Amino acid sequence: MLAKVADQLRDKIGSGVVCLIGRGPDGAGGGKHPIIVSVSKNLVGALNAGKILGEVAKEMGGRGGGRPDFAQGAGDQLDKASAALNKAASLLS
Repeated sequence: MLAKVADQLRDKIGSGVVCLIGRGPDGAGGGKHPIIVSVSKNLVGALNAGKILGEVAKEMGGRGGGRPDFAQGAGDQLDKASAALNKAASLLS
């Protein structure tokens, strides 16, 4: 579901990067929280979704990977989501 939303947002903005963090299932052991990064086709080459995702996921104690235009992963520290999104913003500026 999160991937579909990321694609819809990317298509809506036309040119840019979408980074979404979802809330995973709650439970005794916590849970993994999905992270999606989607880069519009015109920016692929200058930007790489897989590399951006790697840095974002690391901020949340997770990992992931993917293609230059789309990447997914997860982290287990939802309390670090703001820091992770700030990391994405700093990578893009």
